[in-house]
Amino acid sequence: MKNRKQLLADFYLDLLAIPTASPNSNLKNLRYETLKALADELDSDMDTVERIFERMAAEDEKIY
Repeated sequence: MKNRKQLLADFYLDLLAIPTASPNSNLKNLRYETLKALADELDSDMDTVERIFERMAAEDEKIY
């Protein structure tokens, strides 16, 4: 069973996996705000957070 942090990480991973080419501007805004909030919370920059989640998504694709 996954703990709370793992579930939260999975949630953010799913959220950040939203395609950036989506025509829905609300999804783009949601993705941007999520990246910004995580970067602020982690004392990092948005590019770093985005790269980390892109790598996590790629690893998930390899597993499944």
